[in-house]
Amino acid sequence: MKKILLLNIVFVGLLFTSCLKHDLEDLPAFGDTEIISFDFEYRWIESDTIKDGNTVIEVRDQVKVEKMNYEDYSMDTENGTINVVLSAPSSIPSEVAENIELTMIWGYADISTAAKIKPIGDAPVLGKPGDYSVEREYLVTAANGATQKWTINTTLSNKYVLDKSGWAIVDASPFVGDSPVTNVIDGNLGTFWHTPWNASQVPGGEVPDHPHYFTIDMGELKTVVGVTLFKRQTENNGSDSHEVWVSADNEVFTLVAAYDKQIPDNNGVLLPITIQDVRYVKYIAVSGPQVFTHLGELDVIGLK
Repeated sequence: MKKILLLNIVFVGLLFTSCLKHDLEDLPAFGDTEIISFDFEYRWIESDTIKDGNTVIEVRDQVKVEKMNYEDYSMDTENGTINVVLSAPSSIPSEVAENIELTMIWGYADISTAAKIKPIGDAPVLGKPGDYSVEREYLVTAANGATQKWTINTTLSNKYVLDKSGWAIVDASPFVGDSPVTNVIDGNLGTFWHTPWNASQVPGGEVPDHPHYFTIDMGELKTVVGVTLFKRQTENNGSDSHEVWVSADNEVFTLVAAYDKQIPDNNGVLLPITIQDVRYVKYIAVSGPQVFTHLGELDVIGLK
């Protein structure tokens, strides 16, 4: 019975295969040799200490992985070149971001359908840690055998998001108790600062209109080149005119950036400023569609 059953299975399989091939043309092999995108990520180890009171019970090491941001990205498909300037995202702690080097990052690529990619010479294997501090080359081979050499030029920006540890809010317009102004420097996009919208939330019963503001003390002078504003996530009725002022002494402030639109999405808006040493950063919500305003987070961009 086993032999008969096996023969029947083979026969049915051949018959089914023949049916699939009957009157069907062979599909052409794909000939594209493109790198659609070339991305990088950084990995580091963070230690999580578990305590019982003051007694250390266990120290756990966790591998953290974050995709690097592009400060600039250009691709020349005809000549097979990709030029990128990488920067660390705000999700990487500043003390880690300060030490990122191109000699130890992870590269990966999205390529044409059915194609293959392999490193040329000393180029790192994709998905493994490697050195991208020098020009690297990869060969993309299409399904039909066509090939194209690609050259990857990578530069690391010297800009990074400043660590907010020790920062304080030293001046602010009224805010709602469960949405304090300190939320804009807590590093959590899930929290937000919100000003009053109801008379019951304000002593005296008068809801303040724009402008709304707060001032951050970074504790010491920092070399600053930009500020990123993040809206309250998923909300679209925030202020439509923003100003950023800076000071070294909390007395004389200089207007360094303005943005006359609502923050469009959850990714935030980067406002470049002329490089300078500052300690205090003042944000002003100048106007908006409502009397109130809200803001998710404010990042300050510094130089290594």
